[in-house]
Amino acid sequence: MTPLSEVFELLDVATNKNFFNDNTVQSRRVACNKFFEILDEDQKTVEYVRDNLDVSKTRFTNRYKDVRGNTVDSYANRVLLVLKDFLAWKADRSAWERDVAARQSARTTAADGEKRTRTDKPKPAATRAPATEDDPDARVVTVPLPSGFEVTIKLPRELSVADLRRVLWALLPYAGDWDPSVSPLQTFPQLEDRKDLSA
Repeated sequence: MTPLSEVFELLDVATNKNFFNDNTVQSRRVACNKFFEILDEDQKTVEYVRDNLDVSKTRFTNRYKDVRGNTVDSYANRVLLVLKDFLAWKADRSAWERDVAARQSARTTAADGEKRTRTDKPKPAATRAPATEDDPDARVVTVPLPSGFEVTIKLPRELSVADLRRVLWALLPYAGDWDPSVSPLQTFPQLEDRKDLSA
């Protein structure tokens, strides 16, 4: 049986040797911490987690009742990726390093191809439609992300900071690198510093 502490050794190596970017390692470390902390001492092995991931998902969902659906699945997928990398790394480190380098190179090539196809299209600035035809009290806001994806959201014309806070809290579980144990007070400190907000 392989103790889970060895999995974190791989994550340390991945950070120190720059096999993955910091955000990738951090999001995988958070997922592992969350899934591993709910295990009993005799269950804290690579083999147990690999063979009983559905049990861990259920226990995780029961502990974090406000974390549901895609977030739980994302955490489970990250844990699986870490375990897969760990087992390959343990079996043959050189082969694992070559495989990681090949995957990174393939991703970079694909991303470069996407960037080249997008060069004809100017990057849009955040736009605000004056009103939607069916609702004059609303506006549509489009926000471009660095990835090239555009987020479009319909908002009331009279939007308070308290309303915006509710919107942000509702969207928070969809962030792949969100840690559900961290309060939104810490995630959105500027919003939460306002003393005049109603709940």
